[in-house]
Amino acid sequence: MGKEQISVMLVDDSEVDAFLVEEVLKSSNLFDRIDIYDNSSEALNFILNTSDSQSLPDLILLDINMPVIDGFEFIDSVADEYDDGFEPVVFVVTSSQQMRDYESFDKQYTASEFLKKPIELELFKQKVLKYFPALKF
Repeated sequence: MGKEQISVMLVDDSEVDAFLVEEVLKSSNLFDRIDIYDNSSEALNFILNTSDSQSLPDLILLDINMPVIDGFEFIDSVADEYDDGFEPVVFVVTSSQQMRDYESFDKQYTASEFLKKPIELELFKQKVLKYFPALKF
C-alpha cells in the first residue's frame, strides 16, 4: 500500500520563486511535510548527513541555476546516495529558457521531470500522481 501523503524538499535560491512554488505545494494538499532550502549546499548536506530515512524527502523540487552547487551537480550527488537506498523522485523546476539546460536534463538519469516556472497546479498534480499513484486529493 502506498503512502497517502509524502514529504517534499524544495531547493530554490530565489525567494520569490520559492514562495510561489510553496503556494502550489500547499494548495495541492498532497504533502505532509515541505522543507524549503534556499541553498543547494545546505540541502545536500541535510541529505548526506541524515541517518533517519523517515526524515528524507520522497520528492525533491530542484532549481537548476543556483550558486555554489547547481542543480545538475546536486542531482549527481544525490544519485551517488542511491546505493544507500535513498531514491527520491526529482523534478527539475526552472524558469530557464536555455537550450543547454534542456540538453543537460536529457543527458542525466536521476531527475524524472522538467517543469517550467511558474508551476501550474493541475499539471503538477498530474506529474506527482504519475510517481505516487496512491496519493489522495
